[in-house]
Amino acid sequence: MAVLINHMPITLATGSQTFGPVLVPDGLTSITLRLARNTTATPLIWPLEATRITADMEISTDGGITYRHVCGVTAGGGLVQGKQGEATETVLTCLPLPAGSGRRVRVPTTVVSGPLVSELTVEVT
Repeated sequence: MAVLINHMPITLATGSQTFGPVLVPDGLTSITLRLARNTTATPLIWPLEATRITADMEISTDGGITYRHVCGVTAGGGLVQGKQGEATETVLTCLPLPAGSGRRVRVPTTVVSGPLVSELTVEVT
């Protein structure tokens, strides 16, 4: 798995926006988006339970003329700890991506009770 973006700080305002479209290289089979979560070690990342995000990944196999939903996630903020006390993330993994050339992806998002303050990691295979 290759990491394209590693813990890039982001702030998303309340409302809807679409990221992309981005060209998907031939042969790429999966995309994973990770949003860091609030923990006792990172108290300023996504601290409010009321702050929610809905993110969907859409793909075009016709060069960006039409898009179809391939995966999505909805999550709220607040303090979260893994079972072993590790830092947690909200993860959106799309696997397998449809094959083809000229593919493009975009990610429509909606944030409620923002801003959502986090760190973004993007991984591909």
